[in-house]
Amino acid sequence: MAESEVDANSGVEALLGFEFQRNCSLLVLLDNYSEFEKKDYFLSIEHFDDFLFCFKNLGSNEVEHIKSYQAKKLTDPKWTISALSNPLGKMLDVGQAILKDTILKSSDFKIESIFISNCTIELKSDNINKDIPSEKAKYITTTVKENNTYVSFLELDDLLKTKIKNCVSNDNKLYGDAEFDVLAYEWIDLPKTAKNQLAVLDSRMRDNFKDIPDSKAAVQVLLSLFKSIELVYNQKNKISLLDKSKILEGKEIKKAVKTIDLEQRAFKFWRDSAREFCPKLQISKSVSNKAEEHIGIAFELFKDKTQVEYKKIFDFVKNGTFDNYTYTDEDCISSFIDAYYGSPIKSNSLSHVNIVFAIVCAYVQTRDIKQ
Repeated sequence: MAESEVDANSGVEALLGFEFQRNCSLLVLLDNYSEFEKKDYFLSIEHFDDFLFCFKNLGSNEVEHIKSYQAKKLTDPKWTISALSNPLGKMLDVGQAILKDTILKSSDFKIESIFISNCTIELKSDNINKDIPSEKAKYITTTVKENNTYVSFLELDDLLKTKIKNCVSNDNKLYGDAEFDVLAYEWIDLPKTAKNQLAVLDSRMRDNFKDIPDSKAAVQVLLSLFKSIELVYNQKNKISLLDKSKILEGKEIKKAVKTIDLEQRAFKFWRDSAREFCPKLQISKSVSNKAEEHIGIAFELFKDKTQVEYKKIFDFVKNGTFDNYTYTDEDCISSFIDAYYGSPIKSNSLSHVNIVFAIVCAYVQTRDIKQ
């Protein structure tokens, strides 16, 4: 296959399709998160395909499995074989390109190329009695919808397989049986409108991460992460699974979810204790009203390896033993702050507000405070 057959940046320029594809990829992740989180994987969006999940052998860099998705919505009531000819042709091209990609693959590497949509997919044969005028028209039909959400190409009747192959091959491209055999069709439970899609994502987030109090915020953070790789152009129009700018590692997704949880727990902890904290720690009401912003900044700076002063504060709280001499979380934090000001690690570059919120956030994280 010529390199030009997979348009390196067509997706980046087709902005209107992004929202559905992004929401679709997140729903697939959430619906499979308990399985995915045990694996070494990454997500790529608008790279080879609309999105794909790449799974590597634990402990090695060998890719063992790729699930590649064409995600499309439709204004018509259903997808038909003829309507699917173009996206399926792209899927077959992508399958060839992935096989040629230089990323290290295991000896038992496999790929699944999945067409996924929130619309009914009707795969219907031609009239099998068309040469018998006296017989009533008869069709073989496989429908992918709510009660039958996934169908592989291999499961289809031979008449359907032949019709699909002929329909795709009308573009004067030839594909082998093995390339068709990795195709599949999937119906996804996403409503038509973006607003209702977000409601479904919010529900799935709550199902998977019960400890996160603000599931809507968590959804937005993950969608923002997805967008950060989605809108990156493939450099020099070359597509490669080794291009780090176009992938989001599973461990980064997990870390983002953990940070969301920590930020929300720290904010609730502050909100519940603000009446006592503010006078004791000399934090004004106007600053307290922006606690969520200060907490978000503190956790971001904890992650930044160049922020040495924040690392010192985190370790100071982590290794401190004031828990042994105080009776409430509020008193313990107050003791940490007093001790910090008298310690050799005190920084003159950080404001009092910076110090207070850094210590509060470090305390919530290292003591696993749950409100």
